[in-house]
Amino acid sequence: MHDALYIGLAGDERCSSAVALRGNQILARVRAPNRNVNTSAWDAAALAIDGLLRQLGNSLGIGYPTELAAQTAMLAFASSRLRSSVAKSCVISLSSTGWPSSKVIIVDDLNATLAGTDVNEGVCLSVGDDVAVGVRHAHFFRRFGGWGIPFGQGGGIQVATRFVRHVLTLADRGESNPLWDLVASQLNTAGSDSSIWDWVYRLDASARGNSQFELRCLLSAIVATTEGGHSDPIFTEIFDEVARHVGRLYTLAVGDEFRNLPVLLDGWFLRSSRLFEEAVRSHLSCEASISREVDVAEGAALLASGWPSTGPRIHSESKPLVLGLVTEDPSA
Repeated sequence: MHDALYIGLAGDERCSSAVALRGNQILARVRAPNRNVNTSAWDAAALAIDGLLRQLGNSLGIGYPTELAAQTAMLAFASSRLRSSVAKSCVISLSSTGWPSSKVIIVDDLNATLAGTDVNEGVCLSVGDDVAVGVRHAHFFRRFGGWGIPFGQGGGIQVATRFVRHVLTLADRGESNPLWDLVASQLNTAGSDSSIWDWVYRLDASARGNSQFELRCLLSAIVATTEGGHSDPIFTEIFDEVARHVGRLYTLAVGDEFRNLPVLLDGWFLRSSRLFEEAVRSHLSCEASISREVDVAEGAALLASGWPSTGPRIHSESKPLVLGLVTEDPSA
């Protein structure tokens, strides 16, 4: 399939992105923001691929969608194993509506993350809602963890949940937590001693699909407050315990065989908290040495094309297309 187009798709809570590859040349890339908490990453991916196809038509000098749809293509969606069926349904829908000749595959998101850094051998330690470890060695890839909520362990959701339990215990005893009082206003909650109950009741009454989003918002507010100089001994203890647990999961995943491979630290929680990243680094048995400049969608396209046997990729001179209000250059 030397003339085939390989299109990589990736999405998270912030945005989705797509990259088009032919041979070893990157033809186009695009990002689409995902700003509505009720909108899934897959919906944002639909916007991303539509914009990508339009840019592809311009790059190749052919019409969109009719002429472009006649091209042989493979769409690769970077997804965790828990979301793979949803991802595949989304991509199949995209390809069947305007690109019936395309083929659809699902690639592991951690594998695509490593491929997107030009690293053929390495470890991706991702800490977001949950913790997952991906090990890539030559053509071998293994994933450890990332089981999702409530079975996952050591991620941002666990940190937030443990802190809420602590504040609830204090509230039952008629006591308050100074850190909670500081972040309550950021959560649109009154700052009284009972505000934790208001927040919990609102969380329970909301759609179950939004509970993780609310916990992320809480954790983001706590991280911003603590890193702004307002320390809390209990939260610091939770931070360190979870970071230590992440280190143990990494050790268990890599074993003796892969402990010397370079490590990439990734995941929304690690990216958002400098203190937690430092705590995790202190509990790793090796140096996290891989640059975090990652394009997961590009990695997905590369894996679909047979990388690394296809050799290094060549970037086109065309300016990347960015949808919505995202202003940064995705290729920077």
